[in-house]
Amino acid sequence: MQLQVVEHQEPETSRTRDYLQTIHGVLNVDVWTSGDKILARVEVNDWSILSDTDLRMACKKKLGAKLTPSLIMIERIIGERQRSAA
Repeated sequence: MQLQVVEHQEPETSRTRDYLQTIHGVLNVDVWTSGDKILARVEVNDWSILSDTDLRMACKKKLGAKLTPSLIMIERIIGERQRSAA
């Protein structure tokens, strides 16, 4: 029996993060992996009507299923925090 070392490669979360940051109304993005899943936390303007479904569908269309987060948590930023995040 011969054993072989296989290198585990994380998905390119930077591509997902960079794409999400280009969407109008998005202020800040954090993307990470948990096991084989991509997760994201997205801060948006309080006036934004973006939903997690909108963002997931946009990622899937632009990046493909492999780089699409399985879960996106949205935080709406208002007031002073919004100005400092931009």
